[in-house]
Amino acid sequence: MRTILTFICLFIFSWVTAQDNEQIASPVIVTKVGIGQEITFDGITIYFKEVLEDSRCPSGVTCIWAGQAKVVIEVKEKGKLLSQKEIIFGQTKEGEITNKTLFDYGNYRLKAFSIEPYPEYEKITDVTTYTLLVYKEKK
Repeated sequence: MRTILTFICLFIFSWVTAQDNEQIASPVIVTKVGIGQEITFDGITIYFKEVLEDSRCPSGVTCIWAGQAKVVIEVKEKGKLLSQKEIIFGQTKEGEITNKTLFDYGNYRLKAFSIEPYPEYEKITDVTTYTLLVYKEKK
């Protein structure tokens, strides 16, 4: 009887698993760049030049269109301008594309994450308070 009970217990416990092997994504670590400021990653400098538009729907309001924010950044290496890009956050219009890649180099890519602050109802955003959130991503 004891042998049968032991066999049954071993059989039942062989089907038990502790937990699923689920891969958890690492958190994205961003760097804030104020308007008119620059940040350097491994010799590549990202300069947050200007905000062209911020028509995002303010928080606390229901809008027909979600809106968008457009910014201009410059990519430099050792002071030399490599490119100037327009980055769009939010909904795109016909013919526009959303490409938040700022620069590709080696095994990494610099990308724009978002722009802050988000517009609020009946509050005018001071242009000098805008910050661009940038992160480095492995290809």
